[in-house]
Amino acid sequence: MHSVRVLCLAYRRTAPVRRVDPVAAPGGLIWQGYELGPFGPAGFPGYRRAVIEELRAFAPDLLLGGSDAPHVVLTRSLP
Repeated sequence: MHSVRVLCLAYRRTAPVRRVDPVAAPGGLIWQGYELGPFGPAGFPGYRRAVIEELRAFAPDLLLGGSDAPHVVLTRSLP
């Protein structure tokens, strides 16, 4: 089994979301949603920092980025 973490970004104002879906042990699936904030594109550095913190804590073996161009570029720039 695998543990999967999904990080999502909302471009509009919304409450941050964290959802844990039931998966048979020893796997796991966690959805973590973030808000870009009132600053529009200027909020990306804060989102990038949050993603890096999540990655350090989770230590994934594989990292995929998608949904739109900013996420693909962001994923490519992550350590």
